[in-house]
Amino acid sequence: MDPNRGTGRECLAESPIEPNPIAQEMKMEKKKRDVEKDYPKKQFIEKLRRLADSLEEDARFRIQVAGERVSVPHDATISIEHERSEDEEEIEFQLKWKL
Repeated sequence: MDPNRGTGRECLAESPIEPNPIAQEMKMEKKKRDVEKDYPKKQFIEKLRRLADSLEEDARFRIQVAGERVSVPHDATISIEHERSEDEEEIEFQLKWKL
């Protein structure tokens, strides 16, 4: 007689469970990344317009940056950063969210 019979374990012993690739991908830790990508003005404007549309619609914003697809949730924190050094200035439009 099977000691696992009636315990719900008998199926596990007989047929291994195949890993779910989608669940595994979601559990994978994302590698750290710090990329700055230059775009032609026309492409930059198109991306800003799509971002503005997503913000107005309170919708998720999807973008590909330097070959990686990024999905920004609708409730991301929005900020504008200004930096100045001796020889240059920089403005960054930032979207931040928790993983």
